[in-house]
Amino acid sequence: MKKHPILIVLVFALLLPLAACSRSGAVRLPKADAVLQGKLVQLDDGACLLAGTDTAELYTVSTALKLFDADSKPTDLAALKAGQTLEIGYSGQVLESYPAQLGAPVYIRITGQGDDLVGLYQTVVKDLWAEDTGLNPDSGVLAFDLSELTNLSDGEKSALVYTVSNDYGLQGVAGTFDELCQQGYINKDQLYFENGMLLSFKLTDTSDSGFTFDVHKWRSGTGAYFFINCKATKSGADWTYTVGSEAIS
Repeated sequence: MKKHPILIVLVFALLLPLAACSRSGAVRLPKADAVLQGKLVQLDDGACLLAGTDTAELYTVSTALKLFDADSKPTDLAALKAGQTLEIGYSGQVLESYPAQLGAPVYIRITGQGDDLVGLYQTVVKDLWAEDTGLNPDSGVLAFDLSELTNLSDGEKSALVYTVSNDYGLQGVAGTFDELCQQGYINKDQLYFENGMLLSFKLTDTSDSGFTFDVHKWRSGTGAYFFINCKATKSGADWTYTVGSEAIS
């Protein structure tokens, strides 16, 4: 039988990339009309909450999708961790809800691992909430002044307001003290937040090993509790913090 060397070489050349793909474990991602980049801030009840990377938007996406790692290899739910950047393939439509829902999502791809600072600040609020509980509202509004918290993106700030206010069953709003006074939440003359409480954060210093910050909860001119000179440090992928001192007014 007559051999065809050129044909054999051509077939081999076509099969080689397929073999390499098989060895690497990478597969072609499912077809999607659009992709969205976001940061994973919370996993809960079969859904992940994403903070928009360039906007203050929040998105929820079901975790019952095909999941891939950064090399486009199939992986499972155990690979998802708060702080990761994710790529979501979807139809391009966004449903009008809050948080927003992506239309017809088909896959989630992990693209990187970042810092879970939303999780850290959630822990800080939980600890502060447990101090001088008489200040805490049992209904109404939980306001956040995050204007001086420069190590969170706008999307992460939205996520912090949303998740913490939901935890305590309160309406979450964001604004400075003056803005909240102008909006009618705080009585500026009497220095009193009748139907809620204000949480204020201030980043005071940053370094290669971590950062320091102050935080306080405020109900009135004579009703506030402070964590001062808190120091946040990172060990591996995890952030922890210590309180420098506490004060009450």
